[in-house]
Amino acid sequence: MARTPDIINASKFGLFIDPTTPALLTDRLELNVNFKQDIRDITTADSLGFEESAEGLRSTEISGSVDVDMASANNLDDLMAAFLAKTLLLGEVKTANADDPEWAFSCYLFQLSITTGVEDTVKANFTLKVDGAITYTPPAV
Repeated sequence: MARTPDIINASKFGLFIDPTTPALLTDRLELNVNFKQDIRDITTADSLGFEESAEGLRSTEISGSVDVDMASANNLDDLMAAFLAKTLLLGEVKTANADDPEWAFSCYLFQLSITTGVEDTVKANFTLKVDGAITYTPPAV
């Protein structure tokens, strides 16, 4: 399906985590990719009392929640195994459409919580800390 110019269907994005084989997290996935750059103070006496800043360290965190489906590849086992292994994971955020943007990264799963409710779907909430640089592939024009 062709993409509508300038509009990407957010429900088509999936999170691929690949410790050994690709595991796709898509079932009602809610995802937040947070890019951050710290600011360092470089104010000196020559600044005439005005604060001066420069770029600092950059970091990326990816957090979200997904419905737990024990009968599919999108299940709690993949997330628990990644959390307990304490190993560096390979990850991608992308759609099935090669023309859409993609983010690729190495990361650690450092937060995992399971949310249950009365007569509600079990959800897994997670946070990934990106290790090093993130690779961004812009959408095709």
